[in-house]
Amino acid sequence: MPFSFRALRHRWGIAAPKLAVIPHVAWYWRALAVIAVLTVSLVLAMWMYDAGRRIGGFDATTAEGELATLRNRVAALDDELKRLRSVNASADNRVQIEKTAQTQLVKQLKAVEAENARLREDVSFFEGLAARGITEDKLAVSRFKVEHDAMPG
Repeated sequence: MPFSFRALRHRWGIAAPKLAVIPHVAWYWRALAVIAVLTVSLVLAMWMYDAGRRIGGFDATTAEGELATLRNRVAALDDELKRLRSVNASADNRVQIEKTAQTQLVKQLKAVEAENARLREDVSFFEGLAARGITEDKLAVSRFKVEHDAMPG
C-alpha cells in the first residue's frame, strides 16, 4: 500500500468528500435521557446528604421532635413566669401596705408616748402641789420649766 501525500490530502483536506452526521436517536429521547440522569443524580445526592447527616448524629426527625418539646417547655415556662409575676406583684402590694401601716403605727405610738409623758408630768406636778399644800400654808412650784420659742399659756 503506497503512501501518498495526495491521497491523504484528498481524504482529510478541503477536497474531502462531504460528510453528513445523522444521529441515530431523536433529540427528544436524548433530552429525556439527560433529564432522567439528572433526576437520578439529584435523588442520589439527597440520599447521600441525609445519610451523612444521620451518620454525623443530626437526624431531621429527631431535631423536629426535640424542637417541638422545647417549644412546649418554653410555653409552660412563660405561663409559670406570668403566674409568678402576678404573685410577686401582689406580694409587693402587701408589703407596701404593711410598711404604710407600720409607719402609721410608729407615728401613733410616738404621739401616744409623748402624750403619756406630758400626762405623767402633769400628774407629778399636781401631786407635788397637793402634797405640799396639805402640810404647809405656802404654795411651792417644783420642776419649773421654761421653753424657748414656745407659745405663751
